[in-house]
Amino acid sequence: MISSAHKGHTFLPILEAVSMFQDKLKNTVSSLEVEMRYLKECQSKQEQNISGIKNEAQNLEQHITSEFAKLRQFLQDKEQQLVQQLKREAARILGKMTENLKRFEEINEAIQKDKSSIESTLQQKDPLLFLKGITDEIKRLEEEEEEENQKKTRKGVFNAVLVSGSLSYGVYRGPLQYSIWKEMLSVINPGLSHLTLDPNTA
Repeated sequence: MISSAHKGHTFLPILEAVSMFQDKLKNTVSSLEVEMRYLKECQSKQEQNISGIKNEAQNLEQHITSEFAKLRQFLQDKEQQLVQQLKREAARILGKMTENLKRFEEINEAIQKDKSSIESTLQQKDPLLFLKGITDEIKRLEEEEEEENQKKTRKGVFNAVLVSGSLSYGVYRGPLQYSIWKEMLSVINPGLSHLTLDPNTA
């Protein structure tokens, strides 16, 4: 007997209905398995990309550190070189000036000695001793002058010559950064590195 509510409907036997729905669910499971395999592949590729980027970042960081270390070493070496060059130049100039200053001191001592001797003679009250002293003093001064003429040196203050000198400001203060930069070109290697194009963005 069929209910009036189901009049005109077609019915399947239960086992046939179960079988039909099982087939649909199996198809759905197969489809889901395909999707899962695809996602697994995507996941694996993404993990590989992540690992690749991490490795590249690490390699590039090491490269950057290495390149800057070279630049720092170059600058440090150049700084030391310039400082040593400046010290040598200053020592050479100061050596000449110090030697000349010592000569001034020797001249001053000789003049002071002559002055003291003459002043001692002038203080002599006895005319005979004064004349004897002045004769000895004049003879001593003439002998000193003759000796200086033979050595071609004069102790007179007006024969003193200043030693002048100046440091090479152009080397140490001029466009220092520019000149060092030009020298730095010798350690810069702008060679093209291997380029990898991303097919998704190229």
